[in-house]
Amino acid sequence: MRYLQDQIKSGQHSSDSVESLEVALDCIGQVYHLDLASQEDTATYSIEKSLEEIFSTAAPSVPSSSAKRQAEAFKTQGNVHIKNGEVDKAVECYSKAIELDPTNATYFCNRAAGLIKQQKLDEALEDCRKSLVLNPDYARAHGRMGYVYSTQGQYAEAKKSFTEATRLDPENASYKENLTAVEQQLGPQPQGGQQGAPPPSSSSGSGGGGGGMPGLGGMNIGSIISNPRFMNMVLYTLYSN
Repeated sequence: MRYLQDQIKSGQHSSDSVESLEVALDCIGQVYHLDLASQEDTATYSIEKSLEEIFSTAAPSVPSSSAKRQAEAFKTQGNVHIKNGEVDKAVECYSKAIELDPTNATYFCNRAAGLIKQQKLDEALEDCRKSLVLNPDYARAHGRMGYVYSTQGQYAEAKKSFTEATRLDPENASYKENLTAVEQQLGPQPQGGQQGAPPPSSSSGSGGGGGGMPGLGGMNIGSIISNPRFMNMVLYTLYSN
């Protein structure tokens, strides 16, 4: 309604068009029982942004073909850096790819893998979420999200992620293996839905027997990130993207 009112006051329309806008404004007001002259209605339903601002920021603009090509080149370069162990450079390349094409789920998922290597787990989790917003059926993003959750000791959430990754990519042995490990960590579910054994502490020492995830050689959560087996699970499909 404010947009229509602004159009009426803009002076850009003919008298006939202004009359039509006024009729439209009146009809909307009657349908929704709103009156722009009412201070109460204005205070209740007013918003800071204009309609143009809302639409301009609601969704990212579609990147041009040139931007997509540049973004893909940065992604490829990032993959090379990852292979060479140059994680910081890889993350920088993925970030540049995202700036050029924020609609590509792969770029967020790849950057999440780099952020995991940097042990920036919260940022990695956020990138996994962004990737899944763009592509809810992206198995790799679900798998990497499961890895982050398991590293943080959020085993119930990790189970959900690995379950979804396995559903989407049932031939992937790594997802199945990690789903089994998380289920073992959760333990049997007693009545009432309470978790079994408590998750291992991220601050526990590497030699403690009670802090290890079953099936993983007594490893505690604090040492998971540095374990090549787990990192390979996260990164093994990165280079085919």
